[in-house]
Amino acid sequence: MTQKRKLLQIPRGDWSVPLDSHLQSSRLSICWANNRENGNQAASFSLLEMDVDHSTILNRTSFPCSCSALEALRLTYDLSKQQWLLARIEGFQNRVPSRLVLSFIPTTNRFLSGSSLLIDEAADNMTDVGPVLLVDGTNPVASMLYLKPERDDLQSPTVYLTRVRGLEVEEQLVCEAIAEADKALGCFSSEYGLLLACHPEYGELAESEEGFVGATAQWRMLMMGWKRDEARVLWSYSPPIGLPVGDRANPETDFEWLKVAADAVSGPIFSPGGRQTFVVAMALFDTFDYQTHGYTIEEERRIQKNVQFFCCIDTRGEIVQVCQSQIGLHVRLCQIAGTVVGVDFFDARRRLWNWFPLMKETVLHTVIELDPEIIRVSVVAGQPEGEHQESYFWLLEEYSDSVKVSKRDAITLAELAPTMILNNTKLLSKQTGWRDLKRDMPLLTIAYCNTLLTLGMDKDEQLVLYQIG
Repeated sequence: MTQKRKLLQIPRGDWSVPLDSHLQSSRLSICWANNRENGNQAASFSLLEMDVDHSTILNRTSFPCSCSALEALRLTYDLSKQQWLLARIEGFQNRVPSRLVLSFIPTTNRFLSGSSLLIDEAADNMTDVGPVLLVDGTNPVASMLYLKPERDDLQSPTVYLTRVRGLEVEEQLVCEAIAEADKALGCFSSEYGLLLACHPEYGELAESEEGFVGATAQWRMLMMGWKRDEARVLWSYSPPIGLPVGDRANPETDFEWLKVAADAVSGPIFSPGGRQTFVVAMALFDTFDYQTHGYTIEEERRIQKNVQFFCCIDTRGEIVQVCQSQIGLHVRLCQIAGTVVGVDFFDARRRLWNWFPLMKETVLHTVIELDPEIIRVSVVAGQPEGEHQESYFWLLEEYSDSVKVSKRDAITLAELAPTMILNNTKLLSKQTGWRDLKRDMPLLTIAYCNTLLTLGMDKDEQLVLYQIG
């Protein structure tokens, strides 16, 4: 029988956004900003660490910052040095550029010791550095993936893959520009990292009888991969497709008509060789209102309205399988024992579906239509305990005032246990910035010992951590 219990409850006055969390074994840490309403006061952040198994708080400490506001937080754990790594974007007043800082917070001595390293700062006071897509502390070389807009934000931001190697006296920092992207996301497998990006690509200069008319442009997709213990790019792949910009091109309004749906997760192990894979989905949708801009219906019908690429790709950058089925907006993925489970918003419907990439399937296997009243839906891969337990996942269906959580079979998509309802609850989003393609995902929804941990906000705006299972 499915049960729920509250592991943690923090009153509204004691926490605020931005906020992030990370689970390491049975140790869960949550950090949040303490931004002051009076911008002349310095900001700070709080870090809370708890033992999930015993529902006990181990540490809780606040750390002062020299900035006036914290704009984003990304938290992870460095297992080799037994310390938390916190990437934060610090904002300032008086036309001072924002900056990206990485803090090292040992779990010993109740968080009272630690250090910080300046990673980068914005090109000028008109732009902001970020968002931070990934922070990795699983190897001796800590790494970070982030975007940095150019001066005055006139060009696509640069994507940096940064390596931080701890030395006896100080850290060694290497920032490598690896790509340009207007929107992007990052993803990890056990040994590899992946960048999935969307960016404009300009072709040959074009001329007509009237003279120069500019260069053709397309919105394109890009994937890049690296080993986590080295944080150096090993491969890149760009599908040979793009969404033409045409005469709609305008840097200030492009994202009013271009909608990007994307996700990426660690994929199944591919034989021969036992290579790791990623499952990647990206779709670009043209929502431009043609008829109010002088186009006829016939002209509009001739225009390509969307392109997509949904595939399983290995860690050499080689395509394992491509799914030809159409996917929609708000796509979210998980992978369980070779089965890919996903949700999306397609043809004005919320859908739940699965796909078997290693079985040479080129279309979605099973598709289920969900309740149209849902405002957001996500999936989380389960962690079966024991060799013969079923492959399952958690489906989270969010309504305006509640969240429905169900445990489901990955192959049949059927419910395995009674549905659990979290009344008067809203799940928090990642709050990472509009260029992060995972920004609208729930902040903490993670499988743990055959249960689900999820972080939400109740009707009294208290931060509540639930364990369901």
